[in-house]
Amino acid sequence: MHGRAGRKATQVEADGTTLTLPLCAECRQALKRGTAPASLPGDDGPYWYDDTLWARTFYGTTGDELAAATSRGELHR
Repeated sequence: MHGRAGRKATQVEADGTTLTLPLCAECRQALKRGTAPASLPGDDGPYWYDDTLWARTFYGTTGDELAAATSRGELHR
């Protein structure tokens, strides 16, 4: 659902964490506008706007918070 990522990665800041991500042109423009790109539909914006463990860890791709919480059984409560 995305176009080809640009040659230069884009720094994205969220909740005090800075990630360097390859973004397609549509996603980069949406980020600049502060809106969700069409490839991430939803009334409230992209999933990472939620205050859930999944959103805070970008579905487990950053940090070890998701793995630790899963080990403790916190995702089923």
